[in-house]
Amino acid sequence: MYFIINNIIEEKNKMKMIAVDESGWICSYVDTNTGCEWVDYIIDDRSSSTMLMKKNLPKDLSSLMKLCLTSCDIVDGTGLGYYLSTEKYTYEEIYDYLKNNLELLNRDNIYSFGISFKPRDRRNILGMNYNKVCSTYEDYISTVNSIFRICGVNRKY
Repeated sequence: MYFIINNIIEEKNKMKMIAVDESGWICSYVDTNTGCEWVDYIIDDRSSSTMLMKKNLPKDLSSLMKLCLTSCDIVDGTGLGYYLSTEKYTYEEIYDYLKNNLELLNRDNIYSFGISFKPRDRRNILGMNYNKVCSTYEDYISTVNSIFRICGVNRKY
């Protein structure tokens, strides 16, 4: 298990808080029974929704996706979907990994990933002309919809 997404308050109450960053937004915990360290991760910047994410997960996208999408715990697919929705990995990289590794991954985790994946349009459009903005938007929509299709999720942007 690499993510905890249910009963967060109860889970945090079982752990010991060991650090809070200077902003107050990022809290670290340790499970005193296992010694595992966790980070309280905000999954929706418009509310107080959080999940716990195991500390020291791979930063490399391929390694992270392989770890979570081959896991026996469906929550890892869900947590990965939330995490990749907010992080700086490109949607093209996510799509390419799914497309090229689909047969190796846990199908239930892929579906739970797709359900929790909430992409944000992070294109840098400053300085682009209108036609370029439109074409990059179409590329973004196409890539995101391809991710949903691979995951078996009936959603379109």
